[in-house]
Formats: sequence, C-alpha cells, structure tokens
Amino acid sequence: MKRLQHFFVILLCFAACKNDPDATADKVLKHAQETIANREEITDAETGDSVIIEKSIVKKTKADIIDSLFKVSFEGPFTIEEKLDSSTIELFSKMAQASRGKAFFSVNKSTLDASINKIIEEDVVTETDLVLLIDKTASMTDDIAKVKEGLGQIIRTLSKKSKVRLAIGLYGDINYMGKDWFDFEVFDTQYEKAIDFLNNIKLIGNFDDPESVYEAFFEVANSSFWKSTKKRMIILVGDAPPQEAPLSKYTIYDVINKAKENKVFMNFYPVLVNPEIVVEKLSDDLVAKKIISKVYPNPSAGEINFEFTDQQEYNIEVFSMTGTNVFREKRNTWFFTNNFSNLPNGAYILRVFDKEGNFDTQRFVIYH
Repeated sequence: MKRLQHFFVILLCFAACKNDPDATADKVLKHAQETIANREEITDAETGDSVIIEKSIVKKTKADIIDSLFKVSFEGPFTIEEKLDSSTIELFSKMAQASRGKAFFSVNKSTLDASINKIIEEDVVTETDLVLLIDKTASMTDDIAKVKEGLGQIIRTLSKKSKVRLAIGLYGDINYMGKDWFDFEVFDTQYEKAIDFLNNIKLIGNFDDPESVYEAFFEVANSSFWKSTKKRMIILVGDAPPQEAPLSKYTIYDVINKAKENKVFMNFYPVLVNPEIVVEKLSDDLVAKKIISKVYPNPSAGEINFEFTDQQEYNIEVFSMTGTNVFREKRNTWFFTNNFSNLPNGAYILRVFDKEGNFDTQRFVIYH
C-alpha cells in the first residue's frame, strides 16, 4: 500500500507542477496526502488484484454487505460431524482389552448393525448372557435407527445360538437427565420384545457431551440379570467418551475391576460411532419456542451479548452459513457474552436448546 501511495504522490506532484507552475511543493504534498487519506486499497473479489477506491464507496459496500448477510438464506438446523478423539479410542480399547473383549472404532451408521451382528456371530457362545448398552442421547438418533433396522438380523443370529439371554440398557447423562438417564429391560430369550422396547426409546438432548458410561456399566453389572457361568458380554454402542470426576464417581479402573470381579469376566465390546448430530431427524420431537430475547450488538465486530427469556441450563450452538459448528457450550444462565472476533466476516445462526427439547434460533452478523 505504501508503494502505491508513494507512486500516487509522485503522479500528483508531476501533474500539479505541470499544470500550475506557481504551486508550491507543500501545497502539492498536502493535496496528495488528503487524497490518499480518503482512499483505501482493497482486493478485487473476482480477479484478486489490489485496487484503490474512495472510502465513501467502501463504507457503502460494507453496509450493502451487512444488509445482504442478514438476508442470506440458511438451510438449518444443521448436521454436525466430528471424529472420535484419540483419548476416547485409547480409553475404550483399555476397557475392552482388560476385560478380554474387543473394541470396534470408526463405525458409521450404515455398518453399525453389521458390526453388532459380527460380534454376536463370532463371540457369543451357548449360554451367554448378553447386554446391549446403548447411548440414548440426541446425537445417536441415526445410529439407534440403524440398530432398529438391523435388529431383525441380530435376533435371527441370536436365535441360531443356544440359550443366549438378552437385556438392553439405555444410558445418557446422570447429571443432566435426572431420573430419565437410564433404562434397563431383560428379555431373556424373548428377543422379539426387544424390538418394541427399542421402538419406544425416548431420545433426550445432550448431544455429544461425555456421558455417564461408567455409571451405566455399574447399573448393568449390579443388576440381577447375570446368571451364566459360561460367558457374560456387554456390547456398548455410543459416540461420546465417559464422564470423569467430579461428574462421575467411578473411574476406568473401577470398571475394569468390576468386570473382573467374578470368575466369569464381563467381556466389554465397545462399538464407537463417529459422533454425528442430526437435529433435522428430531424435528418431530423438538418444539420451537421463544428462548432468545436479545442478541446485541448486531452486527458486531466480535463481542456479542445474548439474553434469554429465563435462567436455566441451555445447550448453546453457533453455526456458519455452510452449517459448520463454530461454537458449542452448555450454560446455566439467562445472559452471557462471547467474543467471536476470531470468526471471519459472515452471517451466523445462534441455536439454543433447553432441557425439555425446546429450541430457538437467531441470526447475527460478524463484520470486522
């Protein structure tokens, strides 16, 4: 920019001296500086070339851009896709190895039922006690649907085995869901009843936060279901890591010791799915409700205040125009401030869920 300014001063000096011999160097320089001060170098969006334009034009362009950002169409709510982190994989691998089970990772929903079926085919033996322990939070919507789709084949595979007893446990977050965090049903060899049980699952928000995996394990381990003296198995299906202290009163070592407590180990088979939140599929269960009362200043260069209609625990998310999740946090509040100056210029959607599954959305614009 400085190089362009210097070149521009030289041109002005040359033009002034040629056309006005009486003009002094100071007058020419002052005129040049005033002209430069009212100009700005920008990059042409189409060509990538640097061009100099009047600042008044820049201001008008910014106003037009901000106005257009408020009008841009969003295809929301959005799907969020993430990957399992290495610490989660390591944790579940350790649980499986220590309990003489096997771990399955990076399973997508299209092969989930096949993975469960493979475990049953290869590892379930006569007189096995088998528990399917499934994460029932909102992020598991498609995965549970896939288990339901494949349950017929899973049951047919179980039926080929002899005297295999089945139970299903559903878990979430004991700190977030209260009494609804865990369900457990024993079917013994009446496998068909498991279909009705899964069809009546009530999914609860909490998305892909760490869940009460350890507590769920102990609920299952301490149940009266276990009778087999041959083999005991827990196939865990989830997409989130376990909660650790202080949210959980157990550790991985408590789980491992419990699994090895009896002569017959409880073999742990975690089937971890890449986390995927598909809120569109929950639209029949979720209710649009006025939750967000104010978002200001809007537009903003970065710092924005959010006010809600009342104080309670909310899941707060922000999405870009492309549906990318750029912010996610759980807060018990009616007001909070966050600085989004790290985000590029653009329109964003704030989406807020309460505990009851109600949600509200509000558009805001970041322009530096």
